[in-house]
Amino acid sequence: MRPETELILAIAQEIAYNQRNGCLAVIREDNLDWVRLKDGLIYHRLVPFAYVILKEHLSLLPDDLANFLKVNYYYSLGHTCYLQQRFLSVYKAFQGEDITLVPIKGMAFLEHLYAEYPPVRSSVDIDVLIKEGDLEQATEILEGLG
Repeated sequence: MRPETELILAIAQEIAYNQRNGCLAVIREDNLDWVRLKDGLIYHRLVPFAYVILKEHLSLLPDDLANFLKVNYYYSLGHTCYLQQRFLSVYKAFQGEDITLVPIKGMAFLEHLYAEYPPVRSSVDIDVLIKEGDLEQATEILEGLG
């Protein structure tokens, strides 16, 4: 297995199983292709997680990759906080009109699946379930919120 793949797998396992898998040993390998690593982290949407896991060892990475991980992490953190705020405003508006709202996928997992990490899971939207009978009223509320 290529060292880049090994490192990506170690990062993913640390996220999923909260186990240390020797990321540091892989980073120190001479034949690590940093461009391939960056591409793999992007492809698997692990860039912000990689920063959290590797931040104590950024000096071992090329400066441009270390900076990329850091910038992406803070962007993801800000974006996730923005989505959480939007979700809370929708939730409160629906609650005020007695509409039951169930978050699914990304928002539902932030507190539980990614509890060991800051909220940096990459998301672009907020997925929720509502009762079919509430659809018209929910649409009006969402349109009113912008």
